[in-house]
Amino acid sequence: MNVTQEQADRILEVRDALIRLIENPDYKTVIEEAYFKEEAARLPEALTNPEMQDDVDQRLLKEQVVAIGHAKVFLNKIVSYAQVIEAGIKAAEKEAIRAAKEMAVDEITGEEYEVEAE
Repeated sequence: MNVTQEQADRILEVRDALIRLIENPDYKTVIEEAYFKEEAARLPEALTNPEMQDDVDQRLLKEQVVAIGHAKVFLNKIVSYAQVIEAGIKAAEKEAIRAAKEMAVDEITGEEYEVEAE
């Protein structure tokens, strides 16, 4: 995955903001409890409600169910994408450290070893 430093910084910034938001008690009350749990439980019941059986109501209810799923996927993607970016950054840092070390190859074993600075 190739992203610029600016894109990586933005992805991590959004992830950090999401983590702060998730830790907010109001987020837990409104989003986790009221939307992801209570509303997600109410909608399937509404789908079977005899008063909500016309095509328009059914379509709207199904769209709301799908919207909850999309919201959860979106939030999860923010965190997982940031984890991939961080892993790439750590790997690049390790490679840069390894590349900065002067290495030599043992003529007998063929193993690579670090040459100590003089």
